[in-house]
Amino acid sequence: MNTHKDQIEEKSKKDNRTENSIDNAIRALHKQGLTITESMKVLISEYGMSLREAKKIVSAHPVWKAVTEAAEPLHDNLI
Repeated sequence: MNTHKDQIEEKSKKDNRTENSIDNAIRALHKQGLTITESMKVLISEYGMSLREAKKIVSAHPVWKAVTEAAEPLHDNLI
């Protein structure tokens, strides 16, 4: 059963999602010093997306380009 507090928090989350695009959220998370993994966790939690979806969006974002490019050789070696 949702309490009034829960309903207010859920409305606030929805409003934040509406006001802030995912792009802006990723930029803000990066600026705050969160890692790629931490940023993915936030998107999963706040936007209700899957891990696969969050990984795809975050790793493709321009603010993480240098990190993802640097990790490509390691990723390729693991495969």
